[in-house]
Amino acid sequence: LNHNLLLRIAASIVVVVGFALAYYVIIGKEESEKFSEIKITTHQDTRNDTLPDGSIIALNKNSTVTYNTGFGKSNRKIILNGEAFFQVKHKAGNNFIVVANELEIRDIGTAFNIKTKKGGETEVIVSEGSVMVTAERDSMLVVKGNKVRYNKAQKKMIKETNNDINFDAYRTKTLVFERAEMYKVIEILNDIYNTKIEIDNENFRGCKLTATFNNESLDSILEIIQDTFLIKINKTDTGFNLEGNGC
Repeated sequence: LNHNLLLRIAASIVVVVGFALAYYVIIGKEESEKFSEIKITTHQDTRNDTLPDGSIIALNKNSTVTYNTGFGKSNRKIILNGEAFFQVKHKAGNNFIVVANELEIRDIGTAFNIKTKKGGETEVIVSEGSVMVTAERDSMLVVKGNKVRYNKAQKKMIKETNNDINFDAYRTKTLVFERAEMYKVIEILNDIYNTKIEIDNENFRGCKLTATFNNESLDSILEIIQDTFLIKINKTDTGFNLEGNGC
């Protein structure tokens, strides 16, 4: 081989290697980003955040959402474990999809709450617009004011009217009770404030409370309940004990 031919071969090798290196840097980086996961996790506090596509999420305590770095560009798919409220920014041709347990919730321009519960039950409540909820081959259109409950073990979806006005109180910090029985009030307070309130007298469980609390502390709410029903509230190692007849 003459000198000029050797130079041409060497140049060709450099070009091929250069293209290969460029492909690895550009395409390899894109593939790496495509499959990189981002997680938002809460523990004892709630969290409000804005997703890369401009949608707003309110994440309840002890919850996690997961999405990849292509979110908002190549896809808008998010995985939820726990509870979250979504205010979705509409993007034509790029649907917002939430996967919770075995459910797929597809946004049709809306705001909605999803809660995964122990035992494999998932609840979807729509406050604005509508969503398409799918479990395997079964799909339901859910509109404002309605909810769907899905049981993972039974593979069954049930659609009904939502009568729980406090379903997103963890987000709004507003609690509204209209002749609500105290056992239900206590259930909600235990959940929202992550405490353990117990009723000493079973008769008090049926007492009814009408009140609205806006961003109130638990101590403030309990003080109002105490004054309303003339009961005694005792602090315990795990929470509170409500003592007295009440009504």
